Order: sequence, then C-alpha cells, then structure tokens
Amino acid sequence: EIRILLYPEVCIAMFVCGVIDDNESVLVRGAERFSAFEDDDGFSLKFSGSYKDKSERDADATLKSNILLVDASKWERTTELAEQLEVANMDRDLNKILRGFTDEADSSSPGPITTTNWGCDRRFNGARDVRPLIQWMAASVAGRELHLWLVEDRDH
Repeated sequence: EIRILLYPEVCIAMFVCGVIDDNESVLVRGAERFSAFEDDDGFSLKFSGSYKDKSERDADATLKSNILLVDASKWERTTELAEQLEVANMDRDLNKILRGFTDEADSSSPGPITTTNWGCDRRFNGARDVRPLIQWMAASVAGRELHLWLVEDRDH
C-alpha cells in the first residue's frame, strides 16, 4: 500500500478500476514517484518532502516503471491454514498472480518482479509461509526473476 500512496497514477487507477475480478489484475505503466517518506519503525509513514524520480525513461520521457495491482484472497484472522490451502483457494490466488506476472511480462520493459508480503497484512490475513510460495510459483511459470522483500508485521 505504500507504493500506492507514493505514485498518484496508482491512486487514480485504484479509483477508476474499482473491484477487479478473480481473473484480473491492473498494470500501471510509467508511474512516477513524487513524495519522499520516513518510516522509523515500519508502521508510521510520514511525508518528508518532494522526491525526484531518477528511473530510466523511454524516448518519449515516460518512466520505464510498471506497478502491478493484484488483490489477494481475504481471510479472517481465525481462518485455519487448511482452508487457505484448499485447491480452489490456492488456484484462485495462483492464477490471479500468474495472470498479472504474465501480462506484465508482455510489456515493453518486464524486468524483475519486486514484491513483498502480498496478502499477509492485517487486512488480508494470508498465511505468511504460503503467500511467498504462491508468488514464487507464479514467477517461475511466467519465467520472471522475483525479488521478495519480507516485512515484519507486529500483529503476526
């Protein structure tokens, strides 16, 4: 969610696209970061000034950046791991993230996938041991390099 706050185009995409179906993802191309931030403890995000995005650009000055928006399955905190591992539930998230990784790979600048604890935050409550494996499987099938940044969460 931090990236959504830092890139205005992503905020607009979230507004315009609304709810996405189980077989959909949203790809925002050329998003530019404008805000710097401080985060002392991993949970208190603070605006700290303007940010000059120095990412590589295309010939038309569009940033060579892709931000993929994919919603994970949402679980109650009390959901048993066995339910999250049911075939239908695993298929939904694996196919959804695979669709996003594959569509993004078809873009002009696929590059590596950089991701974090997808679906493991307090809103989605996904199993922290399973979610990275789903992303890894999808990236492998899509033939994509995966950079996974695991973030601590005080409530898990």
